[in-house]
Amino acid sequence: MYGSSVLTLGLSDPLVCAAYKSSVPPGRRYASPAGLFNTGTNLMTSLLELNCDFSPNNHYFQVPWGKHNPVAARLEHTPKMYSGKDVSPSDCLPVVMVKDPLTWMNSMCRNRYAANWDGRAARCPSFLDEEGGQIPVTVVYQPKEEHPGWGQTSYPGLVGMWNAWYGEYRSAMEEFPLLVVRYEDALFRAEETVGGVCECAGGRMREGGFREVERPAKGHGNTGGKEASRAKYGDEERRVEGYKDEDLRFFDENIDKELLEMLGYRLSGL
Repeated sequence: MYGSSVLTLGLSDPLVCAAYKSSVPPGRRYASPAGLFNTGTNLMTSLLELNCDFSPNNHYFQVPWGKHNPVAARLEHTPKMYSGKDVSPSDCLPVVMVKDPLTWMNSMCRNRYAANWDGRAARCPSFLDEEGGQIPVTVVYQPKEEHPGWGQTSYPGLVGMWNAWYGEYRSAMEEFPLLVVRYEDALFRAEETVGGVCECAGGRMREGGFREVERPAKGHGNTGGKEASRAKYGDEERRVEGYKDEDLRFFDENIDKELLEMLGYRLSGL
């Protein structure tokens, strides 16, 4: 369903890894995850921590501008966990986690985190209201007063949210080195995926063999372990579970098709 090999955007471009290593000296290099809610950032954190050594900069948890924040936060925000520490955005190779938008939107129905939209009791996933209009989504990434440009962002809907958030990171690939990693590769091809990230960022794979994440990577939300997740995300029918035909038609017409193709994802198949 997601191809026969790992597809990490930026990894096959020699300018990405080479540019990162040429601009960041050894001893300061490391990779950390970014991504929308429900895209496997905690899974990537655990996989990197278990398998890749970036000593002395083992900042595995998140990029130094906050993993869920839009890329506009890169030079404007520092999470409290990094406050007062010698952490520079340019030292970090971002590992931007992305999930198939159809399964991601189903995940958002279960755990909305900082995203809000009307009709909490209504059927979900659903992109359209009873009149056929989109259901707007507002996300509070950070206090609006502190970051008026992006702290609170409104999107036309979940499809528009996925398009915009990842579209901005796609544009950022022209400004600084970053990788975009599919959640599905981290789940089904973890060793190859993490090995590529680790090498690109100048880390060292730990000795003793590759270690998988067997238990849920996060302690919150409705999540299963590795085998439960593989069964779920490897099921073609569950990819469109819960959607009505009008939702899938809307998805096919409005998703960023260029970005979808770059990531090896497909339309709904309706």
